[in-house]
Parts: sequence; structure tokens; C-alpha cells
Amino acid sequence: MDIGMAFSSFLTHKNVSDEPIVAAIEKVEVQEIGQEKERKPVLFLEGQAKGLVLNKTNANTIAALYGPETDLWTGKMIELYATKCTFMGQLKDCIRVREPQE
Repeated sequence: MDIGMAFSSFLTHKNVSDEPIVAAIEKVEVQEIGQEKERKPVLFLEGQAKGLVLNKTNANTIAALYGPETDLWTGKMIELYATKCTFMGQLKDCIRVREPQE
């Protein structure tokens, strides 16, 4: 076990690095995140104890699939996968979302 994963309250790229997660959306709720208590949407999936803090890229991807109203996302299938993305000029590991691959 990666000890860093034991203390994380949210899904990270390490949770999907071996295999993508495909699951139905359970809910989206706004939570206060971090020391600054910034309010951000958190996506919860059926069968997953941890939620995914949504960034604009992932939120817009889901909105393109299922519309902008998060209440209507409930029950819709989504796939989370690990990839690389640019953050503050550096290539970092991250989670992205997409329509489930068949």
C-alpha cells in the first residue's frame, strides 16, 4: 500500500493508475476543500468511498456528456483514468474523466 493514499480523503491518480474506474455517478456535492476552505464540487461514484474533487476540465467534460445540471448526472456512467497534464508549467500525474470505453 502507498502510505500517501491512506491519508487522502479524495481520489488521486494513484487510485486509477493500475486500472481505470468505471462506475455510475452517485452525486455531486459542494464541499470546503483545503486550508483555505475553498468551495469545490466533489463527484461521488457508486462503490467508491472517496470522492473526486472536480476541476474545470473534468467538470466540463462531464457537462459535455450529460448536460450542465449536476443533479441530472446521477446514475450516468463515467470512467476515471490516470494520465499526465500540465499544471503550472510542469507535467504532472492527474485523473481525467471520459465516457466509458467499450
